[in-house]
Amino acid sequence: MITSSAIALRRWFGSTAVLLGLCFLNGCPGCADELPSEQPHDAAAGGHGGSSSTSSTSSSSGGGGGTKPAPFEGWEALAGVPAYCEVYAASEPETLAPLSWLDCSDGAPGCRELEINWDAPASPYLFYPGPLTGAATPSGLVLVIDRRLGGELADWRELLVARIDGPVLSALRSRDPINTVEPCSAAYPAIGGGRVVAGLIDWTLDDPALREHELEVPLTGGVPTVFSTLSEETLHGNFGSNRSPGTEFMAMAYSPAAQVLIVPYDGSAPTVFAKFSMQNPWGPNHPVAVGPDVLFWADHADRTREHVYHSLTGVTETFIEVSGADVGPVMTDDQKLVWLQVSPPKAQGSPTSVELWSSPVATTPAGLVPQKEADLAPSLWNDEAHFESDLVVLRDVSWSRNYVLRLADLVYWTLDAPAGMSWGKTLYAAADEVAMPVQPPAKQSETTTIRRLALAELGAPQPLSGPLGE
Repeated sequence: MITSSAIALRRWFGSTAVLLGLCFLNGCPGCADELPSEQPHDAAAGGHGGSSSTSSTSSSSGGGGGTKPAPFEGWEALAGVPAYCEVYAASEPETLAPLSWLDCSDGAPGCRELEINWDAPASPYLFYPGPLTGAATPSGLVLVIDRRLGGELADWRELLVARIDGPVLSALRSRDPINTVEPCSAAYPAIGGGRVVAGLIDWTLDDPALREHELEVPLTGGVPTVFSTLSEETLHGNFGSNRSPGTEFMAMAYSPAAQVLIVPYDGSAPTVFAKFSMQNPWGPNHPVAVGPDVLFWADHADRTREHVYHSLTGVTETFIEVSGADVGPVMTDDQKLVWLQVSPPKAQGSPTSVELWSSPVATTPAGLVPQKEADLAPSLWNDEAHFESDLVVLRDVSWSRNYVLRLADLVYWTLDAPAGMSWGKTLYAAADEVAMPVQPPAKQSETTTIRRLALAELGAPQPLSGPLGE
């Protein structure tokens, strides 16, 4: 039996965990880390570098959802999840209306914004912020949005994977938690490795216990498939808030009780390779899959460091650490690695020096070729930076101004949010444009639209001279 109060408690705890993740800026005194150091897993146990210390079951063979008829024409129950989840996939997503773009309402140059051309609810909550992401893929720009529906579909939400100027690649409908008790919901998608991945959280509490079904959609489109189901034992009452899809597996992290794990696409058991105790709930995070390796950031009592897990050997080692400075998280555009170095470490006080560093892609400390790219204003130190297509997008602490820095020639553009509004987390950075949500200040849940900004129409970029942002 699913109880609305129990589900509400799960939801509150999950969303609170995401919000509190920003607290890493304030330090974590008394942190007790349990990060393995140079310790291999038993590679003979199977999987990628060893078997998991937690249990998981695969649902890639289907079952459950496919037996329940869909209440909408052209949609079918999602296979591989329980029927009570009430999650339906578009049978022919390419027949759905594509995303539509208008000139920005305030006349900003080089600006287009998403047209609200569907039957949306009459409230400020038009989107769910967790499933909002995008990427500049080799086959074009892709956007993932989770929009609320209105009218006859007022009890439903819709997750779209779509080409930015082309067809819808995949679509899911599930219950809207604002209007109904929602037993299952999509969360925190990511794009990479030729696919989109996302979680589908099963909020039921008694039988079965909390589970998270891991979904994937190839960038060629189609109906989502379930490639793994993570159990309550693996999740420890939480859900994946950071995903990074690689070619053979997805890397994922969640907190509190922070853990980083890899989840293979072939349905074999996941491997948890780093975890911290509850005394340091924000320990490891921001995983980045690079071939058979995973880079991840970890918050230690004295300072933050970047680590790397080698799935073929099961070894975890320190990747980047700097005496007297916090490091990370590391980002990549598949050609370079980029990270911030901040001193003093937050454990010793507020930052006075922030530096942007880069290296050609590497997955061993010996392979790094670190190069300082720029000095930054302390107000740009946060974990909302975005790196893609040789562009680093940095968000000011006010959330109302972003800087786009091109590494090739160290020139930048300044992007101011519309009057009285702020920017959400950058969705993608292509060579010629960037995209980000528009929302009231510090109200991510009230995203009003998404803006695309063409760099060539924003005026000549400025050469970098002195710390960026000062």
